[in-house]
Amino acid sequence: MKLFKPSTTIEFNECNTEPSIITPLGTVNLSLYYGDLDILLEKPNFNKVLPSGGRIYGWEARNIIVETVISNPPIYIPETMKMDSAVGILIRILCETDNISLRFLTYWSQRCWEDGGSDTGQYLEASTWDKDCRRLSIGAEDSEYMVQRMNGNKLMPIRLRDSYDLVMSNEEGLTIELPSIRVNELCQFHVYIAWNSISNKYDASTWYAVDQSSEQILSFEALL
Repeated sequence: MKLFKPSTTIEFNECNTEPSIITPLGTVNLSLYYGDLDILLEKPNFNKVLPSGGRIYGWEARNIIVETVISNPPIYIPETMKMDSAVGILIRILCETDNISLRFLTYWSQRCWEDGGSDTGQYLEASTWDKDCRRLSIGAEDSEYMVQRMNGNKLMPIRLRDSYDLVMSNEEGLTIELPSIRVNELCQFHVYIAWNSISNKYDASTWYAVDQSSEQILSFEALL
């Protein structure tokens, strides 16, 4: 590992699980495009199990280093709400050449839901789907918050002259655009996926469950 470092020396076990998320509504796939190359479809240089049970994958291709953590960190939602399960996905990228643009996608293997679409809020870009009294949400920081991180030099080293839709959600999933990353600059973003059983259509538990931070994953998995 080059981009994530454990806080202590740990003997990692090999992990053969693919970087996708199996849910009660179907499988959510992950893609990271650099031009026409989907980096996450390439064979990883390593895939390990972390001490708290998370998985970490690493790729090096076309002058780019990508490391992805898939974890089940603590989720903070109002006490009156509940959820069945949640997954946090944290990605770091380091470019070894200049001015790279990337596109990250979450998408369904096949349509297996009955109703779904964009479900956004302040600082949160999200989509939510329903099927057979089950609800699932996928969420990430919205474009406004990413621009704040960009201006604050918080692991979002993109440069934009005009407003830009960095994060977009719809019934198909979530898309994150990362334009103009420069050489040797570290970039980080995250996505959360949460699902539960619902008793009424106004249940917003999964929406709150995907409005989480990257620090929760880093802390839970003891990564720096």
